[in-house]
Amino acid sequence: MASNRETLSSITQIQELSSTAIATYKRILYELTTIMVYFSIVKRYIEVVYPCYSSSVKEDSGKTIIQVSPSFFSDSSQIQKTIFLCENLDDSRFYKFIVKCFLIHKNQSRVKITFNERGGGGHTISQEFKKIRDSNPKQLGICIVDSDKFFPKSKLGNTACTIKKEWRPEHDLHVYLCVLKSREIENLIPCQIFFDYISKQQGDKDRESFLKFLKFVKDQNISDIKMFIDIKCGTKLFDIFESKEKQWISKILKLQGASFTALDENCLSASRCLKNQSKACSCLICPRFGEHTMANIINYIDNESNHKIYQSCKAELVQDGVINEEWEDIGQLILDWCIATEGKIT
Repeated sequence: MASNRETLSSITQIQELSSTAIATYKRILYELTTIMVYFSIVKRYIEVVYPCYSSSVKEDSGKTIIQVSPSFFSDSSQIQKTIFLCENLDDSRFYKFIVKCFLIHKNQSRVKITFNERGGGGHTISQEFKKIRDSNPKQLGICIVDSDKFFPKSKLGNTACTIKKEWRPEHDLHVYLCVLKSREIENLIPCQIFFDYISKQQGDKDRESFLKFLKFVKDQNISDIKMFIDIKCGTKLFDIFESKEKQWISKILKLQGASFTALDENCLSASRCLKNQSKACSCLICPRFGEHTMANIINYIDNESNHKIYQSCKAELVQDGVINEEWEDIGQLILDWCIATEGKIT
């Protein structure tokens, strides 16, 4: 949140404002020089305009600006941390890791990110999002959900479809919804993190097979496959054939014959699963990492420095000086909504 110095000075003299609001504006005025530095890296912010009779949104030079009146911060609930809603708390911790790496990439690692994390559960996250949307029209909140897509052009999963119905972007200026382009949050984990984690494990055959899969898709230059496979439970041939997307099936079948696959030649010849259901299908096209993927990876990340992990993954994440597109989108989103000064959240 920001404004120009003249406007802020005028606002601090408005007697109709609450003492909380005046104190907030005085602090912003005091920190304005520091705050203005942030405008080179944020793409969305609140601007206090005086006079202002209703909140509005405008686009200017690639930035989204929400214009509000001085009374927007008339009570303390309006200067609380942004609520960050994910399916569970491990997810929000990994997203915070992403924004930290994003800031390291931007040479802005000293920028502070803070939020109130909230877990919404897989089936109830849309209800939690609605609560945040309706409980306080000035409480900022963001939500990131899995797309649950089986391949790049497939339909969104039920959870993503349901929660999208609860978001009215032209009306709900205080909340924001992001649906992943990839299948799930686990698909965003860089291969190098998996490599480093698995290298420290002993005798886990499932994860050794998963490691072989990662190396194969990397060597064959088909790493985009990793963004839509089921990392936690593994991907079966039935689910691939069910997509009926010829280009995707063709790409997936490049895995045929690799040591980590177990495919029925009869199903391959017929170009369909002969058992006709996912539960009965035994053709594993991609091995699983395990149900507790994110908890294990978070535990690993917590015991390493963000700078060290970023440097380890840099060759994979950054191409021609540009960071991975989805990491950039997520990093920018969280930065815009959760940036903070050392004092009050602004």
